[in-house]
Amino acid sequence: MWTKRDNDVVLWVKVIPNAKSSQFMGYEAGKLKIRLNANPEKGEANAELIHFLSKALGCTKVQVEILSGQTSRHKKLLIRDYQTSQLEAIFGTPPLLETSRLIIRRYVTSDIDHLHRIFSDPIAMRYYPKPFTLEESRNWLTRFISDFDLYGMAHCCCFLKTGEFVGTCGLIYRPNFEGQDEVEIGYLFLPAYWGKGLATEAAMAFRDYALGSLAKKRVISLIRPENIPSIKVAERLGFRPEKQIMYKGITHIVYTS
Repeated sequence: MWTKRDNDVVLWVKVIPNAKSSQFMGYEAGKLKIRLNANPEKGEANAELIHFLSKALGCTKVQVEILSGQTSRHKKLLIRDYQTSQLEAIFGTPPLLETSRLIIRRYVTSDIDHLHRIFSDPIAMRYYPKPFTLEESRNWLTRFISDFDLYGMAHCCCFLKTGEFVGTCGLIYRPNFEGQDEVEIGYLFLPAYWGKGLATEAAMAFRDYALGSLAKKRVISLIRPENIPSIKVAERLGFRPEKQIMYKGITHIVYTS
């Protein structure tokens, strides 16, 4: 017989099974949605669920008890020595934008594996000076999270509606950039998902969000001249080249809406 203490949290979890990798999909009012690389109806999901939560909560020794739904997609959990406010800080990130194929939400600390998959990929990073180390990826993740808190905009996590993580896209606030405050659209997707129009789809959503919901007068994109795929995305957004600049010692073209 379980007993809930004052410093425990009861959490309802809906498991979406058989994903290629386990991913957080949403949290609202004490209900968590997780896509797992396991089948709960075969009793495979419990260990994977506890492993995923332990990693997301930043505690390898977190005590999670499955109160009901051992072989069900709907589970009731008890998390010992945790607070609801802590869960909300980690998981309280409803989707920011949704397109025909994508769910886009702000980053949380447990997304480090997603972000590092891109930032460590030499093909995805071929127009950067070098792929990032895990520590560098972690620093960028921290910046994305803090920028969203500070400016209400940052790079965000992009998932297919079938659950696969595909890339990062978002708005970057650049104060006093070339003499004026600017908002830049940035996008970087895993090579396996290139050529499917996903970067364009995500970037269009952020263009419309910036010019509409955020009431920005214009949006820019900084692109190296040799980065033809990104130039094509900018052109599909209706952006046009404005000028060529040196940014961090490298030639870039400023594309504008």
